[in-house]
Amino acid sequence: VGADEVAVATTGVDRMRFGPGGNIIVTASLYNQLGSATEPTYSFSNDINTGMYSSGADAIDFTTGGVQRVQITSSGHLRGTDGTVSAPGISFLNDTDSGVWRVGANEVAVATTGVDRMRFGPAGNIIVTASLYNQLGSATEPTYSFSNDIDTGMYSSAANVIDFTTAGVQRLQIASGGHLRGID
Repeated sequence: VGADEVAVATTGVDRMRFGPGGNIIVTASLYNQLGSATEPTYSFSNDINTGMYSSGADAIDFTTGGVQRVQITSSGHLRGTDGTVSAPGISFLNDTDSGVWRVGANEVAVATTGVDRMRFGPAGNIIVTASLYNQLGSATEPTYSFSNDIDTGMYSSAANVIDFTTAGVQRLQIASGGHLRGID
């Protein structure tokens, strides 16, 4: 052991060393209590309710301000807070009001600028609350079609025109002047 160092050893092997700069070096397994969100096992001297703890077997949790924020489960899933439309649970450091948030049971939503833009509902429905722009498509690959019939649906063959297709063939068109044209 060097000057200004203290070591703890078992069977002649250093297990923990306290260095002169306040460093602690551990060379053996270190086991701690589970901790909690309000008193995490690993925290900071000036912020004792922020840090890392374990809420139970095989789980690692992170807390800020004494509130659980993120959990890594025993199966490796990452879980976070629900969030809100103005502060999504998954957002960005430089854009905190845009991201994904949990609306309720089995429903998630996407927000930008703190405004609900799209929701994915529990029945598999998608609700768009903003303008949705898509490619023009074609008669054989319509922009809007069906999972079991991809060549039947709606597309746009030109600006200000809506076309309808079945079996990959244009069948009906609403022209820019509002005229309805059947296609032979």
